[in-house]
Amino acid sequence: MHVHNTNKLDKPYKLKLNKFADMTSYEFRSTYAGSKINHHLMFQGAPQGNGSFMYEKLERVPPSVDWRKKVSLSEQELVDCDIDENQGCNGGLMDYAFEFIKKQEGITTEANYSYKAEDGTCDVSKENAPAVSIDGYEKVPVNNENALLKVVANQPVSVVIDAGGSDFQFYSEGVFTGSYGTELDHGVAIVGYGTTLDGTKYWIVKNSWGPEWGEKGYIRMQRGISEKEGLCGIAMDPSYPIKNTSNNRPMYDFQESSLFHWLSGVAKSDRVVAKFCFLWLYESEKLERYQAILSFVGICMVLACQFRLVPGSPVVYARVDSVWGALGLAFSLHELWLGKVPL
Repeated sequence: MHVHNTNKLDKPYKLKLNKFADMTSYEFRSTYAGSKINHHLMFQGAPQGNGSFMYEKLERVPPSVDWRKKVSLSEQELVDCDIDENQGCNGGLMDYAFEFIKKQEGITTEANYSYKAEDGTCDVSKENAPAVSIDGYEKVPVNNENALLKVVANQPVSVVIDAGGSDFQFYSEGVFTGSYGTELDHGVAIVGYGTTLDGTKYWIVKNSWGPEWGEKGYIRMQRGISEKEGLCGIAMDPSYPIKNTSNNRPMYDFQESSLFHWLSGVAKSDRVVAKFCFLWLYESEKLERYQAILSFVGICMVLACQFRLVPGSPVVYARVDSVWGALGLAFSLHELWLGKVPL
């Protein structure tokens, strides 16, 4: 009856009966949207207002972003293996999950360790096959959707929402605008944002209730409402993983040139980087007096490259002081040109 009556109203979203239809509101909230962990812990250490954070100086963001096409990482590994602080399907905190991933030196992919939507025994063989690693995590300034937007423009963000209402339970499609409280009880991930043709702004949110729920497991939630906490408290406790170095392992390990070590740092700090710009230099004692000149030439080479990537991409450089080094560098450049070597 609730689904039928709601769909007759002029709302930008629709409901439908799903696998939760035989559950009362209390049963649904306690089973799928409840957590036995005290949620006041989430806010300890969270930056307030417009405090400084990683993307604070970012002035412009794209009109829309969708991270759903990127590689999906394993939720089930966290459910099965991260059980010291978190409680599997009974709930947990994203902060603890980030700490677990850091301690384990990475997390595997969804394809390798697929989601079962139930507690299981940790598969150590899959757990020991990490696809990416992190160096830690940061908090987004609380109750600040503008700050949240800047982060989502660059990467997905973990958030906690109030997901216990009947409309959320039976959500099917459209931009969800249901007015619920801020009793945070369910962790999800913001994987993008956009705007409808009629101007309604929304977040793209990945849920964990399976592809039968919502828009193939996702929900679009209204963005930019008048309440600072955001719809269902989505802006109250956002956090995101950080990585200070590349997750991609180099295929070739060249001895790095002391002459150009500082050059890489300059390029990265300025957020201007070359996709592939090899600085081919034969270093020897008789050339040391010309290091200043060669450094200047190297900088010009980097700035002359027209390939620009996202912040943090590496400048490739190498020291060539032998015939084997020269051959290896030439082969690597050839493989890179063919697209066989990732950067």
